Parts: sequence; structure tokens; C-alpha cells
Amino acid sequence: MISLKQQTESYELDLPYGVTVTVTPLTTAAMAAAQAEARKRLEGLEAQVKERKEAGLALDGLPDLADEGAREGQYQALLIHCLAARHITAWTGIEDDPSVTRENVAALMDLYPVGEHFFRSSPCVRCC
Repeated sequence: MISLKQQTESYELDLPYGVTVTVTPLTTAAMAAAQAEARKRLEGLEAQVKERKEAGLALDGLPDLADEGAREGQYQALLIHCLAARHITAWTGIEDDPSVTRENVAALMDLYPVGEHFFRSSPCVRCC
């Protein structure tokens, strides 16, 4: 059974490696915004890859998005980055206690299985 009472208070998620993050609740609008941002960032990567290939240059750190699996994986990673950057407000359990910045959040989400666990732990993502 589901409640129609929307959660408005921030809450904590326990992630692998002893990390705990404080997050704001996920709404339909927030998910749609994160998906749109992830799509836009993926399109930007695709444009960079295309430009470099056409110029005969090496991809140098850019993913080869010709493979559908690689493209889907990159989209999923970007979506996780976008959601985390929008919703993580604090954390504990990270060495040297870095500040919660978009770059630091992305670095945390790139650690497997942290990003996957974050994505699957959100109550709104789990129920879909």
C-alpha cells in the first residue's frame, strides 16, 4: 500500500563503504529535471565524440558511444550524477570530510556500487 502524503523532510541513506548521505525527497518533477539534464549532457558528449572522430582525433577520455550498451551505461551514470547533485545535502564517512560539491558528489557516485546503491535506495525510484 502507498501513502499519498508526500515526504517533505530530508532523510539519510546508508551507502556502501560506511558512507551516509542526507538527501531531499525525490519528486516526479525532480526526476524529470534530472533525466532532461542527463540527456542534454549525453548529447553534449555525443557531439564531442562526433567532432573528434570527424577530425581524426583520439577520443582522449571520452566514451565511445557507438555501442548501445556503452551509451545506455553512460546515460545511467549521468542520471545518477544529476540526481545525487540535486538531492545530496550532506554526508558522513568520507575521508578528509570534503565539501558537498557537484564534482565531489560525482566522484562519490562513480565508485561502484555506491552510485547504484544510491539510485536504487531512493524510495521514489524503488516504487517505480
